[in-house]
Amino acid sequence: MFSEFQVDTSELKRLRGISIGMTDNDQPFLILTYDKEKLSERVFALVCWLVVAALYGACGFVVWWYVAR
Repeated sequence: MFSEFQVDTSELKRLRGISIGMTDNDQPFLILTYDKEKLSERVFALVCWLVVAALYGACGFVVWWYVAR
């Protein structure tokens, strides 16, 4: 029954992070991988966004101060 289905894996092999594996009884299965981010990359991005948010907050405070005067 399963021999009637043919799997075209040429497109999947070109994609990064997706590969085809074979079980002990020659059945194909998908292997999905991903790159784990380093903690330093996440901290750097968080610090950058906090700096941007602080600058927007400071500009908003200055505008509010001038309008309130």
